[in-house]
Amino acid sequence: MQDALDKLPTDRCINLGADNWLRPDKLDRLLSRPDDIVSYDICITGEKVTAGAFASRVGAVRFPSGYYVWEFKKRDINQSNYIHGSSMFSTAFAKSFGCPESGRGNFLKEEDWAMWRSMLKAGATQFHIKEPMSYYRRHRENFNP
Repeated sequence: MQDALDKLPTDRCINLGADNWLRPDKLDRLLSRPDDIVSYDICITGEKVTAGAFASRVGAVRFPSGYYVWEFKKRDINQSNYIHGSSMFSTAFAKSFGCPESGRGNFLKEEDWAMWRSMLKAGATQFHIKEPMSYYRRHRENFNP
């Protein structure tokens, strides 16, 4: 993650994986926030059985439309990562101290969490949009029960 951070030429970054897509009608809303970290809820899609099993594991809520929405509720960042890896962040703020290793076991799994903890500890502002701004597709090939 540090290598990517060093190469970012933009003011803001959203790390979207191959199974994520941002709603194009929401980008302006994210960019309008002046906060150093902007998080949001995520809509879980994919095969019904897989999406449902994952939704159950993360405590997602099923909406009347049939979609599951993964709601991220603020809590102690040192105990639980309530800011997901696809949240938007200020690259300048993140670059000011770098991307630390998590120190809690699996570095690759938790490096975004380590970055959020460090940014907040350094005084970053954070805002959460309580609305699904992106879709996360779960499928059998990337599901570990």
